Amino acid sequence: MRNLRNKSYLPTRRQAFWGGEFLTALIVGTLLLLAALNIHQRYQEYVEAREQAAFEARREALLKEVACMQLTLYWEPQRRNEKDMREIARNIMTRVDSPSYPDTVCGVVNEVRKRSDGKKVAMYSYIFDNRPAPDKRHPDWRAAGKISFEILAAHRHGELTEGAMNYHAPYVSPRWAKKGVETCELVKMKTDTYHLFYAAVETAEERAACRSAQALAASLKADRMDGVKLPRRAPRPLPRPAERKDELAKLILAAQ
Repeated sequence: MRNLRNKSYLPTRRQAFWGGEFLTALIVGTLLLLAALNIHQRYQEYVEAREQAAFEARREALLKEVACMQLTLYWEPQRRNEKDMREIARNIMTRVDSPSYPDTVCGVVNEVRKRSDGKKVAMYSYIFDNRPAPDKRHPDWRAAGKISFEILAAHRHGELTEGAMNYHAPYVSPRWAKKGVETCELVKMKTDTYHLFYAAVETAEERAACRSAQALAASLKADRMDGVKLPRRAPRPLPRPAERKDELAKLILAAQ
C-alpha cells in the first residue's frame, strides 16, 4: 500500500522521454534516412541512364556522320588519292561551319538545290549517278573511313584549318569559278591535288586586297605588252603545194 501511495513505480518525465519519445524519434529518423538514401540512389541511376542515353545518341550521330563522309570520299574524287580525299573532307567541314549550308555532314553532302530554270542540282555529283554499293574490301574504302575519322576528330577538337568552299575537276570550267574569282568572292587555292579548290573570300578587307592584287597584275601585264612591237601586217602564209604547182606551170607557159 505504501508503494501505491508513493507512486514510485510510475516513470519520470526524463525516463518517459528516453524510453518512448526518443525511441520513436530514432525510428522515424532512420526511416527518413533510408528514404533519402533510396531517393539519392534512384536519382543517381536516372542521371547515369540519362548520360548513357546521351552518349549513345552522340555515338550514333558520329557514326552516321562518318558513314556519310566516307561514302562521299569514296565516290567523289575521280582519281582516288588521299590528298584529294583530305581536301574534299575539309571542304565538307568548311560548309558545315558556314551559315549558307546545313550544319551536319549528311545534310551537306546530300543537299540538293534548285537552279533558276527549276532543275535540281546536287552539291556532290555522285548523288544523282545511281552508283552501286561501294566495295568495302577496297583499299580506298578503308582510306576514306580513316580520313573521315581523322577529319571529324580534328574538327571536334578545334584543330582543323579552314578548307575550300568549292571545287571542280580540271577538265571542266564552270561559270561560278570564273565569276567568283573575277568578283573576288573566291580565290584559287594552291594545292597538290587533281581537283581545283577555291576558298571563300569573306571579309571586306580580303576582297579589297584581292582587287588590289588583280589591278596590279593587270597593270604589270599591260606594261609588258607595251614593250612588245606587234607587226603592222600579218605575215603572208606560205603557199600550199597545189598553189606552188600552179605557179610553176604559169612560169613554164610564160617562158614558152
